[in-house]
Amino acid sequence: MLRSPVVGRIAALALAAAVAFAPPASPAAVPFEGRWRLSLDRPGWEPREAIGTLVLERGKGGWKGTLAFEILMNGQRQDLVDLRIEGETIAFKLAALGYAMKGEKAGGSISGVCDTTRGQQFTWTATPDRPVPVDLFEKGLSFKGYFPRGEARDLGIDAASLQDLVREAESSDTDALLVLKDGKVVCERTFGREAGPIPVMSVTKFVTAFAVALLLQEGRIESLDAPVSTWFPAWKEGARGMVTLRHLATHTSGIAHGKTADALNKAEDRVAFVLAAEVADPGKTWSYNNEAVALLSGIVSKAAGKPCDAYLGEKLLKPLGIEDWKWDRDGAGNTVTYAQLRLTARDLARIGQFVVDGGKAGKRGILSAGSLALLEGEATPVEKGQGLLWLRILEGTECVGVRHDGWLGQHVVVYPRSGLVGVRLRRGAKGEGKEWDFGRFPARLRACLRR
Repeated sequence: MLRSPVVGRIAALALAAAVAFAPPASPAAVPFEGRWRLSLDRPGWEPREAIGTLVLERGKGGWKGTLAFEILMNGQRQDLVDLRIEGETIAFKLAALGYAMKGEKAGGSISGVCDTTRGQQFTWTATPDRPVPVDLFEKGLSFKGYFPRGEARDLGIDAASLQDLVREAESSDTDALLVLKDGKVVCERTFGREAGPIPVMSVTKFVTAFAVALLLQEGRIESLDAPVSTWFPAWKEGARGMVTLRHLATHTSGIAHGKTADALNKAEDRVAFVLAAEVADPGKTWSYNNEAVALLSGIVSKAAGKPCDAYLGEKLLKPLGIEDWKWDRDGAGNTVTYAQLRLTARDLARIGQFVVDGGKAGKRGILSAGSLALLEGEATPVEKGQGLLWLRILEGTECVGVRHDGWLGQHVVVYPRSGLVGVRLRRGAKGEGKEWDFGRFPARLRACLRR
C-alpha cells in the first residue's frame, strides 16, 4: 500500500518533536568488571589510608573477585566472600579481616561503607585502575647459564600486580629488580642502568646466616646456645658471660650499639671493637644490632678456620655458580658480616632460590631441612618475627616467608612454599631518603601470587 505524503510528513514531525522533548540520554554505565584502585579511610589507624587493588570478574558461574591491600595482610590477595552485584550496588565480605563492605557506583567510581566485626565503620572509594603496560624484561637479556625465562600467567602470577611492582620499582630509583617463580624468571629489569654487583648493605646478614647454620650442621659449632666465651674466653664474667651465639644472631645480646654503624665502620679491628663494648641484660629485649653481627665474624672465623667470606665462598657461593662477588674485610682481616657484600641481583636471587629448593644446589644437597628450619623458625621468644638473622614474614602465627632489607632500600624476599623469590637493589643515585626504600616491596611481591 502506498503511503500518503501528508501522513509521512506528520509522522516525521511527530518523531522530531519526540526527539526534541525527550530527556537527555544518561551516560553509559561504567561496568563493575575490571581493576579498581581502592582506598579505605580508617580514622585513628596507622596508616589511616589503606590502599588496595580490587579485581572484579564476571564468568559463567557469576561474579567473583579479589582484594589485595598494600600493607594489610602483608599484601596477601584475599578472595571476596558473599559477593553480590545488583544494578549499581555492590556488597562483599573480607573474611580474613572481618570486613563487610557495601558500595554504590556513580559517575564512574564506587563509594561506600565498611563495617568491621569490632563495630567500627569506615568509608571507602574505588576508581578504575587502567595503568599503561610496562615491560617485564629489560631489552637484550640472555638467560644462558641462568634460570630460564617464564611467563607470569602460566606460573600462577597475577600479571597486573607484577606490572604494579615494576612501576613502583621504577619510580623509586631502583637499579635492579628480579622475580623468580618456580625457578623461572618472570621479571628482570635494570631500568637502563648497569647490571653489575651492588652493595647489598644489611642484606649481607641474610647471607651470613648460612655460615652459622652450616657450621652447626658440620658440628664445628656445638650449639646455638653456646656462650660467646667459647671462642673469646675474656667474656666469661658478668653480663658478657651470659651472651650466647643465639643472642648475637637474634639481636638480643644486649651489646651496646649506636643508632648507626658509623663508629663500628671506622674501627680498624671491628671484632676487637665489639669485644670492648658494654653488655646489659642479654636475652631480655630485641634491638637491631650491627655490633653483635660483627662479632659473628670472629666466631665464624675461629670455628671454620678461615674468614667468613672464604668459608661461604667455598661452601655456598661457588656451588651456586656465583662468581661475580666481593666481600670486604676490615683492617684486621675480619669479614664484615653485617654489611659490605656486593652481589648482582641475579646472584642474590640464586640464593633465594636455594632456599626455595630446600638447601640444594642442583642435585647437590648443601643445607639440610633441619638447618633451614633453624634459620626461618622463631629463634627467640623475645621477637616472633626474628629468625636466625633472617626476618620472618608472618600471617597470624604462620611463617609464610623470610626476608631481609638494607640501607638504601635493598631487599631480598623469599616465599618458599609458593616458590617465589624477589630481589630489589639500588645504588642510591637519588639519595638516602626513606622515600626511596620501597618498604612495600615484600607486600607488593606477595600480591603477585594468584589465589
